[in-house]
This record gives sequence, C-alpha cells and structure tokens, in this order.
Amino acid sequence: MNNRKIIASFILSFYVGAHFLVGPVSWAKIINEVVANRATMQTKSTGIVAQASAQEINEDKETTTETEVELKDGSAKVIERPPTARMGVHILSIDELESAYKMIQSDERAGAWVYLTIPLTLKDLEKEEEWQLFFDKAKEYRLIPIVRLATEFKDESWQIPDRKQIIDQITFLKKLDWPTDEKHIIIYNEVNHSYEWGGKIDPKGYARTLTFAAKWASTDNSNFVVLPAALDLATPSNKISMEAFTYWKEALAEEPELFSVIDAWNSHSYPNPAFSAPPTAKGKNSLKGFEYELDFIASHTTEELPVFITETGWRNSLLLQRKLGSYYEYAVSKVWSHPQVKAVTPFVLSGSPGPFAEFTFLDSAGKPTAQYAAFRNALKLDTITISN
Repeated sequence: MNNRKIIASFILSFYVGAHFLVGPVSWAKIINEVVANRATMQTKSTGIVAQASAQEINEDKETTTETEVELKDGSAKVIERPPTARMGVHILSIDELESAYKMIQSDERAGAWVYLTIPLTLKDLEKEEEWQLFFDKAKEYRLIPIVRLATEFKDESWQIPDRKQIIDQITFLKKLDWPTDEKHIIIYNEVNHSYEWGGKIDPKGYARTLTFAAKWASTDNSNFVVLPAALDLATPSNKISMEAFTYWKEALAEEPELFSVIDAWNSHSYPNPAFSAPPTAKGKNSLKGFEYELDFIASHTTEELPVFITETGWRNSLLLQRKLGSYYEYAVSKVWSHPQVKAVTPFVLSGSPGPFAEFTFLDSAGKPTAQYAAFRNALKLDTITISN
C-alpha cells in the first residue's frame, strides 16, 4: 500500500465519523487518486421502451432493434440497439473486465447487454491496442462501456483539459471499434469540487468545456451519447466546493442551452449521509438524488433525458452488512426502476486494499465480499429493456 492510499484510508475513516457534523470531504479526490495510481500502472436516446423477460431474450440472443434517431444537425440515422439490463458496475481499469463480466452477467439476464463505467485518462491515449482489445472483449461479453474522460492528477487536483486534449481524447475514442453503435462518454467528473477542476470552482468554464466537447463529439455523426460530469450532491458551498444546483445555475447562466447539447444525464446518487442511509430515504443527497436533478432539468428544458447513475452504493460496515441484501433489492425494484433510469453502475468492483475496502465487491484476493453477494442476489429483480 503506497503513501497516498494510507493517507486516503485515514481520510475515509475520518469522513465516516465526522460526516454528520461537517459534511462530505474529499471523497471524489480519494477516488480519483486511486484512478490516477492505477492508470500509471497499467444520439440522443429517445423512443419507446418495452420490457422483456430473460426467457424472451434467450430465444434469440442476437436480438437487436433498429431505431431512427435525430442527430444534432437535424438529420436522422438508423442505429441498432440491443436489449439491455439496468444493473452494471463501475471499474477503474481495463484489466478488470473479466471479473466484471463474472459479477454482472447472470442466467436471469442472459442475452442482455450490461453497462460498465470506466475512466479514460490522458495516459491511456498511449494504449490504443489495449483499449481495442478491451472493447473487443466487451463485445464478446455483451458489455457496454460508459467511458469517463479524465486528465492528469497533478498538484493535488485533476487538471483542466485544454481544447487539444479534449479533441485528442474524443479522436482516440472515434478510432476504436466500439461494442455497440452508440458510444457513451462522460465529460469529466464531479467538477463542483475544486480538486476535480484544476484547483478551482469554475462552473462557467466547465459549461464552455462541456459545450465544446459535446459539439466536437457530434461533428461527424459518430453516435456519441454525451453525458455531463456528475456532481457531488452531498457537498455544500465553501472555498473548495459548490452545492450542486447552485453550480448548474451558474453553468446555465454562461451557456443557457447547455442541457440541449447533452444526450443523457449522469448522476452520483449515493445513500448519504455517510453512505449508510436506507434506500427509502429522501432528499437530494439520498439514493433518490437523481429525481431532484430531473426536477431541476425539467425546469430548464423540455428535453426528457435518460439517466445513467454511474456511481452509487453503500458502505459494508458491521452495522449495515446484514441489511445490504434488502437494501439492494429495494433499490433495484423500487428506486432504480424509475422509467428514466437506463443504467446503474455501483462503485466499485475492485477497491481493496485501500480506502474502498468497505465499498468493494471483490477483496484484495479477488474473492467476493458481502457487497458482491447482496448485489448478485438483487440481479434477479432487474429488468431487460428493448428500445424502439
């Protein structure tokens, strides 16, 4: 365990104990330091959604539907959409694909495609062959990558991308042969924290970046589905962070049509406080935080955006361990079953040893944790959708 992880473990312990008193601290920062460490080591969604049983999908495992979508330039294009399940997982490295497949594919959902969130750093641009192999294997396993753009962690923060870096990352992704017609990308991460955006809070700057990235991704109708950075819904406004809806209001003041350039919504709806609240809890910092975001979106645009919850999940504490099974079952059947929720990728597949030991689905030896068992058991309640 390196010094960063030791420090991160201390911070997490402090966070859990102090959350009720002082609010969230550098949770996203810890996540991204681990992503940075690992990196050095190695269309718009529209249409009618119909539910299908696993048995129906199994009758023809190659079932896809052809859908005509409107592109940003006003033209139309026919794309193929496979049957998909909602519940996936968040990974930190392309090396984790095999383990992710074993966890999130099940007999109940055989034949369905499943979502997988993964970061792409600037250093990954040197690994085109490895990423293509990752995409090839993902296609074989029926996994749909949601690729989150990231830059470089330097001077205690993730650096703000310049336009060349944005173009380089999107060009890199355009060159790859993706598993599906639609290519899901996230334009950076939790930018309402200063350490996620060059050490400063700059909603107007991020609004310009998001607009540029979304427009660049659509320049040649490459079927990119563009998602904004998810914001930390539990953080308050202070010197190093900004409350989520305040952030979006300032971003919209800079780019009033911001919600029109994206294709889907991205949410980090964690069960706070302390990643320990029951799934029945309400509030913007709860598991249902995405519903508050949808209300906010509805007040600023007529677009009905599909939702991708790319981070969520509980701590596996002694107090919660016996409740995880019922919590996941309730969440899958009563919360994440919301008609606009298209995918849920809980954080994180492999986060041990280190600060994510209480969240990880696999321990340091690669063996399933209580989180794993609870999640797998809840998959029987997941639904398969076919978009028309």
